[in-house]
Amino acid sequence: MNITTIAPITILAAALCGAQSAFATSTNAPAAAHTVPPADSPAAQHAAAVANPNPAATPATAAHATHHTATNHPAAAHRGVSRPHGADAQADYWPTHGKSRPTRHFISPYASGTTSSKSNDDGRFISVGVVLSCMALADGKASRTEAFLGNITELELDDSFLVMPELGIEFGDYFRLGVTYSVLKIGTKNWNNHLGDGAAKFSGPMIKGDFRFPMYDGQLIPHVGGGAVFYNGSFDEDESWKLGYSNYDTWAAYGFTSKSAFGKFRAIEVDNVVAPLITVGVAYRPTPAWEFDISGIYTFAEPECVFGYVNGQGVFGEVSRGSFDIGCYGATFSAAYRF
Repeated sequence: MNITTIAPITILAAALCGAQSAFATSTNAPAAAHTVPPADSPAAQHAAAVANPNPAATPATAAHATHHTATNHPAAAHRGVSRPHGADAQADYWPTHGKSRPTRHFISPYASGTTSSKSNDDGRFISVGVVLSCMALADGKASRTEAFLGNITELELDDSFLVMPELGIEFGDYFRLGVTYSVLKIGTKNWNNHLGDGAAKFSGPMIKGDFRFPMYDGQLIPHVGGGAVFYNGSFDEDESWKLGYSNYDTWAAYGFTSKSAFGKFRAIEVDNVVAPLITVGVAYRPTPAWEFDISGIYTFAEPECVFGYVNGQGVFGEVSRGSFDIGCYGATFSAAYRF
């Protein structure tokens, strides 16, 4: 082999050895020799977001998370396009990234801002509460020729206010049955001496049914209905009148004796009666458990009554007949708990 052939081969081998040495030097260099990107560069922000998945940890990662959500938002590529509504809106505009969608919380137990006629079917159909009634006699006066009984021409309701318990049962959304108790104590007055013979008393259960028309998802409930009061009638005679004395002072002058002035006793008997009633009102439910009601009510009845004497053997002898007009009108206020 001559010199001209060996020279090119020697030059090529030297070049290969130099390249291999340079490659070994670069691969064995320490990590600190590598170039580190600036902290505010996109590459550094991306690396920080991967290392810290909580976007609220640092401002830089929070900005990156916002950028990441926006760029992955399905509507980001369609700017200016109207967003869908309803269930599709939740599916398209709540990027889950493997997590559950946020839960919506409502303050009111009812849906607000609607005039739906459907009541809220919450499974409650029994209620217990109290009723305050304020009543007045519809017609408490009569003429002398048309006296209620004997000389009685005036009736007066002794107590206009009454508080009683009430039990309610709901049959669906549109009918409710209520049961309470009613008491009427009605004083009497004679036209000739303006004195009273005593007081008629009527007491018994009141049963009424209401047809209901729920509005605003059952929160406001107008209603109209009717029913009856099953009165048991009695009469509490004034003691001086019962004994036959002309007035209280005369009886007192005799030392409040229990002896009759005529050897017999005056008495009035009152029949039992069923008093029909009508009612109209509105109920309000601030919550499904509580219901408040205000109603107008009218009852009408005219039970018969009998005046007579009771002899020493306790036998009643009828003298005259009449009737008491006990028709009433008024308002009721109630508060009930439903369960």
